Amino acid sequence: MAKTESKKSTPAREIYKKIGEKLQEYYRDLSPMDWYLVDIQERQEHLTQEILILLNKLYYASSNDNFYWMDCPLSVFENTIEERLKDKKEKFLDPDLSVDRMFLNEYKQLNNIATVLGYKHFSDVHRHLGAVNPTLNDFRSFGYQHIIDKELSTKEKLEGARLDKIKFIENYFKQRGEHIIFRDGKYYLDQITNQETDFDLSDTKSTEKIIYLHELGILDFLEKNGFNYSKNSLATVISAFTGIKQETAQSYLNPINNSSSIQKNNPLNRKKNVEKIRKKLNDLGFNPNK
Repeated sequence: MAKTESKKSTPAREIYKKIGEKLQEYYRDLSPMDWYLVDIQERQEHLTQEILILLNKLYYASSNDNFYWMDCPLSVFENTIEERLKDKKEKFLDPDLSVDRMFLNEYKQLNNIATVLGYKHFSDVHRHLGAVNPTLNDFRSFGYQHIIDKELSTKEKLEGARLDKIKFIENYFKQRGEHIIFRDGKYYLDQITNQETDFDLSDTKSTEKIIYLHELGILDFLEKNGFNYSKNSLATVISAFTGIKQETAQSYLNPINNSSSIQKNNPLNRKKNVEKIRKKLNDLGFNPNK
């Protein structure tokens, strides 16, 4: 019992409840009949600043306390999966709720609210606070998004956190060969076909970048046009467009055309990586033999 009480009194939970109270106060003052009053306008501005300060505090406190709310950091979202599943089973009287179904529901909720181009399908869904705890309310206020819009740094932080969660859920299903599709106003899971495969190569490792350059014939092209493998110039120009450090690129390039160099750094000796990259290039339409 003492453990439960301690959990309820964490700083993140107290800040969350305080924000909820302030949002209710803000919403109460939005009456059209009173909006023209100067003191109401001043109180709204004061409440806006108070809520923004509290939201920033909650963002970091939630990370320390592992406290889930709708705009929490991705790390909290990942660490509270089982907690959220248990809470939603009880809240919605759905004992058979699975992680997959919960993720799909959360994706819809996050996607509807996130104001990021390419992710928003509805314009009438209002931002709200939502926590995982039967003792905490899911605070809703038509002023919440308006408040967020008042401060760019807070807006970028919270909307970035929502987008991180959206991408996390997409990758969760993508690793199983599934993707989320939006059709007739609903979200569905569907199998990814070979024709639909979309390679995101932005996180390619340094050794794999060198293999790509080799397989595409770019290394040979550069060498034939004045950049020699044994000189720093080739490593320097490669570092310019790959982001690989010059000395690291040099250590990969030296053994490719020089058998007397230490071969443990030769990316082309990693046969599995070479075959994997050849397959990806082929799937993307690259065929040097055509």
